[in-house]
Amino acid sequence: MALWASLDLGDRFKENLTASKRTALSGHAKCSFSLGPEAIDQSWNVVIDRLLHEDPSGDSLAPLLQRQFQKTLKQAPVTKVGMFDSGLGGMTVYKRLRQNFSTEVSFVADDGRAPYGPQPPADVADASREVLRFLKGAGAQIALIACNTASIATIAYNVADEEEFAELPILPIAPPYGSFFEALGHLGSCRKVGIFATDATCSSQAYQNKILSAEGFSIAPNQVDTEAFPLQVTTTNCIGCAECVKAVQREAPFDKEATWEEDTEAMLRRKFASYFVDGMPAINFLIFGCTHFPILEPLVRKIFGDGVALIDPAVYQVKLAAELGMSSARKGEEFSVSAAPHSGKLATFRNAARAIELNYLDLRKPQNWTVVQLSNMGGRRLDILV
Repeated sequence: MALWASLDLGDRFKENLTASKRTALSGHAKCSFSLGPEAIDQSWNVVIDRLLHEDPSGDSLAPLLQRQFQKTLKQAPVTKVGMFDSGLGGMTVYKRLRQNFSTEVSFVADDGRAPYGPQPPADVADASREVLRFLKGAGAQIALIACNTASIATIAYNVADEEEFAELPILPIAPPYGSFFEALGHLGSCRKVGIFATDATCSSQAYQNKILSAEGFSIAPNQVDTEAFPLQVTTTNCIGCAECVKAVQREAPFDKEATWEEDTEAMLRRKFASYFVDGMPAINFLIFGCTHFPILEPLVRKIFGDGVALIDPAVYQVKLAAELGMSSARKGEEFSVSAAPHSGKLATFRNAARAIELNYLDLRKPQNWTVVQLSNMGGRRLDILV
């Protein structure tokens, strides 16, 4: 099976979370994310437990993806791909898909319930079910979850294995898998990893757990001691940045407000301070753990310089999707938003499209969108625009 070959990490990256590594993780489980006492039973610790303890090896993702592959045997080649995110961040995944395939795409931005991060994971899983149900009804043969928070929640709550999705392969963008680790292997013997994500993704420990579970990885302190970790892979604490999502989801064009770039760069420099020692980067590998963040890549590159590899997990998600078989016939795109159309909303998406050089997309014509009402959107009436 071609897919399974790409998922097999081999002996070097064997998925084996030892007792000592689990102990090391326990002190970092809560990070800076808090849902408050009313949500304690639905906290992201549920996700941590699921990802660590689903089976003795600590590996929940590879078997899940193998099951998604089995679904596709019934329907290849794929002529329509469904994608969703809580907002416009998924457009960065859309760009990666379009760089490789011309398959028809149905894209849903669940902006009416954004952001997903502050919500309990069970609620995020429910929201994901609703959008996946919509995509399935729209004829999608594969669904790409273009949101790290939603990916982790759907894995934790077995959404992909539910009966209603028995014939819909669902591919999460996180935690990392397969060729993601191959990329790590090409970065040399001294690899220090930083993770740039939302607070919810950091709190879930999804990236940290998967990286730690690979042989030769260990967790580093906040300030990386380059002498203590000269010849092994290390991962620093995950940096959460909810403000960065807000910086991306703006109505004014990125190049039309003089202070936006300065303010955003200053915010990023504050966030990344722990990744520098004596003014120099103490990492050589930064993972974008939120699909919104590649939109900020020019500023991130300015801060870190060319010596730090910026890794977009969407590259590996799309590579995995390729194993499922894609049609070369292109019929167009369907862009949907779970909130009524207005000029500001359209401007926000248009600005993001411009920022990642998707200038050929015309998102300015709400009169061309059809309103579809979903059955259950968190107790509120929200319109999906197609």
